[in-house]
Amino acid sequence: MKQTFFKMMKPLITGSLFLLLLTVSVSWKFTEPKNENYFGNNDDGETPLPKGYNVITTTFADVDAQTEAYIPANKVYNRYDALALRSSLQQQQLADPYNLAINMSLVKFHANAPNFSGGFLGEALNYAANVYKMNSYIGCLAYEYIYTKRYDFITAEKWYKNSLINRLPDGMEWREVRYNNVAPYGVGVTGAFSNGRVHPMYVNVWGTYTRKIMVPKCVGDCYFTVITDFFRSLKQAKGELVFVNW
Repeated sequence: MKQTFFKMMKPLITGSLFLLLLTVSVSWKFTEPKNENYFGNNDDGETPLPKGYNVITTTFADVDAQTEAYIPANKVYNRYDALALRSSLQQQQLADPYNLAINMSLVKFHANAPNFSGGFLGEALNYAANVYKMNSYIGCLAYEYIYTKRYDFITAEKWYKNSLINRLPDGMEWREVRYNNVAPYGVGVTGAFSNGRVHPMYVNVWGTYTRKIMVPKCVGDCYFTVITDFFRSLKQAKGELVFVNW
């Protein structure tokens, strides 16, 4: 009789224990304390960073402008100057590894300096990976920068296209530059969005040169300059950024 009773009660007891465990599990999920020292958005490719290093919504132009503090513009470096600069940047990066501008400065150094002066492609790619972890959009542009400097425009275009799948942060929008004329020596574009740096434009299937850019929202004041000879920065044509809602 007792065995029959326990057999009848076994499913009820098992079900009750399962519901109890489920309730405790759900309760723990909603009451688990958050780590206040980290934040970020893993769903969009950005790695959570130590508190105080919010670089997810930083613009490319801001970062590029900050790199000028680490690598002064219009300065000619001999071999010893370049090696000293590399050493200084590396020490600053070790002391502040989540500094987006320092990592981007090291990308620029290694992408531009010859091996004789301490520049290495592998190191440029390593620092671009650091940038990508902190800000996937700027990271894609860092990779594009490296391969553009090496005249590997096929790989550069792949990274440019990767940049276009990034989520738009609040206050940002996509804008597009188009150029319809024939340009046998390549087309680039420069403006406030790039801190005055020339970025390549790429030919689409209709033969039109285009480039989409993530910029802060603006109304009628987003201007750019098209460079119709990308390799020598000649023959400029002014225009205005076209709004692209996608």
